[in-house]
Amino acid sequence: MRQLVEEFGTGYQRTAVYRTDSGYLWVRSPGPDRPGGMVESGPELRAALTAHTPRGMALRLAEKADESLVYRVEGCKTAARVALGQQGGADRGERLASAAHATGRSLAGLHADVPVTAAEASPPALSRVIRWMSTEQGPRGAAALHGVLYTYLGSARWRRVLRWCQEFAEPGHAGTVLLHGAPSLGSVVLASEGSCPLAWCR
Repeated sequence: MRQLVEEFGTGYQRTAVYRTDSGYLWVRSPGPDRPGGMVESGPELRAALTAHTPRGMALRLAEKADESLVYRVEGCKTAARVALGQQGGADRGERLASAAHATGRSLAGLHADVPVTAAEASPPALSRVIRWMSTEQGPRGAAALHGVLYTYLGSARWRRVLRWCQEFAEPGHAGTVLLHGAPSLGSVVLASEGSCPLAWCR
């Protein structure tokens, strides 16, 4: 059995949550403004993440399905929805505090345990910013925003920010660290019962 619970998203990414006999499936797909499909972690990074032991939460890695990424979890409520008061019961505050604490501990452990060499490339968001700053091109109001920010920052500061982005995107940068792709409350799923949150990496 696979029953749709809810759908939401942006022009960049869409999410559909399904209830199954064994839990929930979270399916993340590219939105209309996103070129290409979703990208899963490469084999070296997946092996390193699998060997990593999260602190206070379970780690769920994505399964590739066509252009989407699928996560198998035990809940349908994100910590973000609970924080906004859209979901959660009487123990909402306690569960949210537990989730935030476990997320912080797990991210600290992730950066300590997983070697930087396991990362395959610089974050795609950085490449998108560089392309947008250099060309003004992007979906919807990207060109208008480019003009407003360029005017506000001025050419000298604009060039400085662009140079920083380009330097950080270079392979082997001296300050290279492993960067988690989405350490947000929207990536933390609270279990249907109990207080143990679940998180995913991509």
